[in-house]
Order: sequence, then C-alpha cells, then structure tokens
Amino acid sequence: MTENIFKEVINHSTGQREWKVVNEDNIDLAKEIAITGFGDMILDKNRNDLYELGLIAAINKKHENNEEAGVVDIGCGTGLLSLMAARAGADSVTAFEVFKPMADIARNIINSSEYKDKIHLITTRSTDVNPKVLGKLGNIIVAEVFDTELIGEGALRTFKEAHGNLVEKGSKVIPASAKVYIVPFQSSILRSFQKVESTKTFKNPFSFCSGYQNVFDCQLSEMDIPDLIILSEPVEVGNFNFEDPDNIFYEEINYRRFTVSKEGQHRVDGFIFWWDIDMTGDGNIIVSTVPKFINKNKYVWRDHWMSAVYYPPQQLLVSEGDVVDFICAHDEYSFWFHLGISDLDPPTCDCGIHMLFSRNSIHRINNLSHDTKYLDCLNKNCERKDVVCINEGSFVGLFASQTARHVTIVEENSTFRKILEKFIEFNEITNVTLVSSLCYVREFFDYVISEPFYLTAILPWEQFRYLYDLERLSCEYDISPGNLFIKKAELKCIPLYAENLWKIGAPVGIVNGFDLTGFDDITQAARRATISIIEAHPLWEYTNVVAGEVNSLIEINMTDSLDEIKEWLSASCFVPFSNNNCNVVAFWIDFTLGDDYYIHTTGFENFKDNENTVPHWSRCYKQGVYFVDLTKKDKIIKGINVDFSMNKYGGLDFTIQEQFE
Repeated sequence: MTENIFKEVINHSTGQREWKVVNEDNIDLAKEIAITGFGDMILDKNRNDLYELGLIAAINKKHENNEEAGVVDIGCGTGLLSLMAARAGADSVTAFEVFKPMADIARNIINSSEYKDKIHLITTRSTDVNPKVLGKLGNIIVAEVFDTELIGEGALRTFKEAHGNLVEKGSKVIPASAKVYIVPFQSSILRSFQKVESTKTFKNPFSFCSGYQNVFDCQLSEMDIPDLIILSEPVEVGNFNFEDPDNIFYEEINYRRFTVSKEGQHRVDGFIFWWDIDMTGDGNIIVSTVPKFINKNKYVWRDHWMSAVYYPPQQLLVSEGDVVDFICAHDEYSFWFHLGISDLDPPTCDCGIHMLFSRNSIHRINNLSHDTKYLDCLNKNCERKDVVCINEGSFVGLFASQTARHVTIVEENSTFRKILEKFIEFNEITNVTLVSSLCYVREFFDYVISEPFYLTAILPWEQFRYLYDLERLSCEYDISPGNLFIKKAELKCIPLYAENLWKIGAPVGIVNGFDLTGFDDITQAARRATISIIEAHPLWEYTNVVAGEVNSLIEINMTDSLDEIKEWLSASCFVPFSNNNCNVVAFWIDFTLGDDYYIHTTGFENFKDNENTVPHWSRCYKQGVYFVDLTKKDKIIKGINVDFSMNKYGGLDFTIQEQFE
C-alpha cells in the first residue's frame, strides 16, 4: 500500500504555507534527496579516504588482538562507510539510517554489492534501538554525524548513548576525537551580516540587542572579503573524546584567551571557527575544515562542512600585544562566545530581527541603506507624494518617508510590524501609517512602491508576490501604470564554470571502488523530471567564471495586470555555452525602478577582472542555479533549452534540456 506523505510548500502568491500530499513514489521525494547536498559529501575524496584509513586501522587492531571486528555505522546514508568496513575485513556491520527514502537507496546499493550478507541495515534512529534487538554488541563505531558546528546534528548524544547500547564499553570510534579552533577577526563586511546598522538617516532602536547565537556558515575561503583582518594566532577552544562517554558533556564552558598579533588598533567583530576530527586519536589521520587563508596546505573545499563565523554580543577595541579573555560555551547542539568572562549565557535576540531574517537579509538591509543610487531614485520618485508601500520585511517605506508627503506601509507580518513601530517611534517619524493588510489601506495615495522583498521568497522570482498584492490593491483603487515604482522585471541567466559548486548536483558514480549509481538513479532522474530543479545558492560564496554570455530570457512589464502577465509569462529560449566547461547556469531578476529606470539586480552586478571573466554577484540575494546534466560525458553540450511559465503558487516552473552537438 502506498503511504501518503504531507509536504509543506509556500504559496508565493499569498505568502501562506500550504500542505501538499505526495506519496512514496512521487518524484517530490526524490527531489528532496537531490537537493540535500549528499552528492557533495559523497564526492568528498579527502573525507572518504581518511574515513577508510580510520576503519582499516581500527579493524586491523581488533584482529591483531584476536577479537572480532563488529562495526556499527550510525547515519549510513548511501551505505558507503558500511561497504568500506566490510571490505576492510569487518566480521559484521550494522548500519542505521532513519530517513526512509535514503535507507531504501542504501538497501539497494548494499544488496547489489558483494558484501550484502555482511551488512545489516536498520531503519530506526540509533538512539531509539533496544540493545536486546541487536543481539551481540559491536566494538567499533563509525559515524559521519557532523555539521559546520561539529555538534549540530546531535553528535554528542549519538556517541555517548551508543557506548553500552550499540557497542561494548571501551569500543573504538571513528573519528576518535575532535578539536575546535577560532581566530578573532575584524571585517565590516562580515559584521554587516549580524546587525542592522544605524545610519545618518535612521537610528536602530535595538543597537543593544546581542543577536542570536546561531552560526553563520559560509564559504569563507571562497568569498571576496577585502577588509578581513585576522587578529591573532589560532586558539584551541574545545576538545572532544568520542571514545570516552563519561567525558562527553552536553554543556560546557571553556575559558580562553588570545593575544593580539596585528599592529595598530582594531575592532574584534567576531570569531572564525573550524574543527579537526582525528580518525584514530593519534593525530595521524585528520579531516579539517580549516579556512584556506589560515592553512592552505590543510584546506579542502567542502559544502557540507564549512568554516564558520560567530558573533559575540560585545565588540572590543584592541591593540597589538593586548591579551583578551573570552568564553567558548556549548550546549548539545551549538556553540556561543563572549568577550570577557563575566557573561556565560547564550546570546538572545531581544529585537526580533535576528529571529525573523536570514543573515543575507540583514546584509541586504544594511546594503540598501547605503545604496545611494537606489535611495536617490526612491526619494526622487516619492517626493511630495502620498505613497503606499507593499512588501514583507522591508525598510523601504521608512526610506521613502524622507521625501514623501505620507507613506502607508502594508506589513502583514506581525513581528516585523512591531519592529517598524519601534523604528518609527525611536526616529520620531510622523508621516508613516502602518497597516496589517491591504484591506486597511484607507488613505488617499498616488504612488505605489515596493523594494521588492518578501520574507517567504527564496529564489529571485518569488518576489513576484508583489504582483498579487498589487492586483488586490487595484481591485479597490484605480492605479495608473505611471504611478508604480517598479516598471519592469527581466529574467536573465548566464552559463558558468563553477570550480566546486557543481559537485552538489553531480552524479557520484563509482566512489572509492563502490558502485553508488543507485543513488544517481534516484537523484539524477529527479533533476531530469518534468519540472527541473533550480536551487537557491549565494554565488558570491563560490568561485566561478563565465562560460557564455548574459541572456535575457523575458522582460515583464510590471505595470500590466496580473491576468495579462499570467497569460503571456511563458517562453522558450536557447542559452548557448561558449565552451565545454559549463557545469551550472545562474538565473536572476533585474528590476527596473522609477521614471529614471534604475536597475536593481538580484544577481550579476559587474565583473571583478579586466578580462570580463569573473562575475561579481550580489551579496544580498541567493541566485537560482541549474546544475547541468553531466551524466552524458561522451557528448559535447552546446547549450540548454529553457522553457518556463508561472505556476499556481506564484512561482516559475522551469523545464530545461541540454542540447548536444
């Protein structure tokens, strides 16, 4: 009997969350696996090789001591580590995978291998298993249950409870231990992802807010951060022994200090964070997430594990030679930091901004407040007008109040409405009215503005919710096309060669000698489905060069009615590649604003180099990324055919097919 599953989706025409019924055979489940990034993890050769070396060492040690080697693989995914253990001579392997669609893939891969009789797959969470069901306990744990924070996927409880329940006491663990490191830094660019900054125009009433403890995981080694200054040598702030359950603590506070090594006076904006895991515990087999600019010899590009940034609530001015005390603390799943040693509790958000917005969105707010061209265009077009502002989670209505006669801001999100109220009160703004719905717009108005920005939007074209809001407003009021701030929207794309990003969507094939095409059969079929997968990625975090020209796919007149736009918002285009290296295609929207036709982009801004090969991408938005089908390696791809149309949820559906020579 087919089991129905409910999947939450966003209706981008209304901003509401809806439930969609899918079943186990539905391609949607395959897509869920396809976009999880498992491919990047499986193709991490450094990780795979070092895990296998750790397994070989542990299994050989057991056999040298005349013991059987019973391996327990927790969170087995495709079953790769279980297969490695079996090949290394394990006498038995018990594999746990709780995510059923992935467990089905693992079962097919294992059953197709020569080790199917040695590996027992259990589709239950390892911490929920009754030890009596297992029979004989194992004596080696292997697990890849780590994230950027090391402990965010429950590694501490996984290892602590496995001892005595799944394996004998004193068992080996792969990895055996882990160490966590930080360096303090100064960077106005990185700081702009943490807090909404006060400007000459508007002061932030929440400048006291310490923010939230959540980590900022990003591709630091790939990002263009020209103002980054490292202030000290690396400091070890945490040490975990996964083989000693009595010393695995869910909560710890560590007191540390660093000495400022950079000449001159600087500001401590935060800590750059990474970890090393030691496969055997003797320091010989190390997997590291260290950034390239800290240790280029140990650096390996990964997307499933990255170096990260933490922001302590305090900022501190320091000079060369200063010794600074700080605290590194963690609970079961996350870390936090304090400059000084008086405060121990995790930072909490008192303003609501950090709970409501992603870090990219906080940077977007700061960037917009300094974008003089955008603000000049906005203020010029709103001057001495009565304005209605329709967005969700935007400060653009406050910016417009500088020159407008009056601004009515429609803000349906109650949390952000309270934030705006505080800004209005604190800055003594008297010409702004806040309403919770379009139906409460009562004031006369002669101009409609939007950033555009909506909290539910992930891909650039999901900002088209603006069209639905405008349509509802137009049902009550006669709005002239000339009285709309947003004039046009242009969907664009460009072929790229991404140095590493392609791995996320690539077929894995044969990995370390094991046939994992069972994984590809599911994920690549999902990518070739009727509606192609276009994922959201911040391209400024990834090294990429152009592999073709910028293509304009369609220009939308945003002053037309929604019915008119729906009727003709579909197109078929061919996007040519200029070379054979293209492995991704980036999509974004350029919005044309105001009577002076200012271009506000969600994607490509300009080139970084004189040869016009390295794009400079907006830091404020994620772009849409299509991963080119690389399964047909014997054919040369000359480009892609792109068909798209608006769906009932207010988003765009794409059908993309590679064209071969």
